[in-house]
Amino acid sequence: MKNVLKILGFLLFAGSILPAKTWSVDSIRIQLEEQTRQIHDYTVTVTISVSMPKFRMPKKKIKVYYRRAGTEGKPDQIKLKTNGFAVVPKTGLNFNVFDLLDNFLSIDPPEEVQMDEGLRIRFSGAINPDSLRFKSWDSDEEMPSLTQSLWIDPERWVVTRSEIRLDTTRVLTMISDYGVYSDHLYLPERTEVNFTLGSQLLQRLDRNRGGPGPMIHDTDPEFTSKNISGQVVMKFTRYRINKGIPDRIFQEDEPE
Repeated sequence: MKNVLKILGFLLFAGSILPAKTWSVDSIRIQLEEQTRQIHDYTVTVTISVSMPKFRMPKKKIKVYYRRAGTEGKPDQIKLKTNGFAVVPKTGLNFNVFDLLDNFLSIDPPEEVQMDEGLRIRFSGAINPDSLRFKSWDSDEEMPSLTQSLWIDPERWVVTRSEIRLDTTRVLTMISDYGVYSDHLYLPERTEVNFTLGSQLLQRLDRNRGGPGPMIHDTDPEFTSKNISGQVVMKFTRYRINKGIPDRIFQEDEPE
């Protein structure tokens, strides 16, 4: 009996020191894309709250219509409807992981990390500046080092946290809490975007295309003379998933 207990004890000890599972970039991509493929279209109401110095905007509700690219070769379609002006971080509204992964120029070996909310896989690498809507750097200027890290839930295969750095400075963090719909589809219920944009970086954002943070105007000279930090919180309600969206929705003009 003592020998049996010793063997059991050894097995338990050995199991506790087993190395973490080795993940490959391809295996993670397959799992994430499989979850994304199940969502063909959705409409959702998003309530947006903004906290930023010298900026005031009451809570706004916008209606988001999204349709994933089909076999006809059409690109993803997204339509936002709201009354009046709204600050919208486009980064948090498109849940298509295909676009997110295609932004990477190189990827470090993925690794498991233990976080307060559970086990996550960290997926990090250099990203294309064009993916963040930066204007081109002059040829005689040094291109900044842009990196992104994703924290992936290996049970639901969703990105729960994203972080973007310019050289060593963290410029954007996005954290999402998910709900389950139709028993197996996961979509955000709340997303929090925190951003810090330095003056040089802010001047480089292409306002016509929208950058990593909220779409803001630079009429105030203070916006280009110091760092701007802020937070945008988005709450998602009234999802309609895979019900189809009429073509006319995406053809309508934006309200003035």
